[in-house]
Amino acid sequence: MIKSLRKLARKYRFKYRATENQFVFVANNTDGEPTDWITLDKTNLMFHHTWRLSMAGNTDQLNLWFYQTRKDLTPKKIVSFIKSLSTILNYNIKVYNVIDPEDWQEIAKVNDCYDDVRYTMGEESCCMVDMWRCKTHAKRPCGVDKCECVEVTA
Repeated sequence: MIKSLRKLARKYRFKYRATENQFVFVANNTDGEPTDWITLDKTNLMFHHTWRLSMAGNTDQLNLWFYQTRKDLTPKKIVSFIKSLSTILNYNIKVYNVIDPEDWQEIAKVNDCYDDVRYTMGEESCCMVDMWRCKTHAKRPCGVDKCECVEVTA
């Protein structure tokens, strides 16, 4: 899995840190400082075969603001990155989990990100309220399901 994550990071020009038990996607914040964006951790797990997906915050909370710092990341590239990461993890991550609404509006040049299916990835806004709940590929109609494959922490 680490090899696939490295390849993904290189494809989308993200810096990363990798060990046997941890992989971190790193992006520069608006001050040009490397900042941990998405962390996958395999230590201290409830289920020995899982990766814990932890994110310190979205692109606003981490001051990453991709519309300023990563002008190369188009909506299509971001969705492709998220889908590829989801496939590698066998876990259904959504764009709204990791990209701030205002950041997306600037990137995609839309007035309301929640009206943009690329941001919501097909989910109704009522199902997005609890965005940290585990969502899997085999999901219920509202997109929420229980999953023991990846533990998500906010």
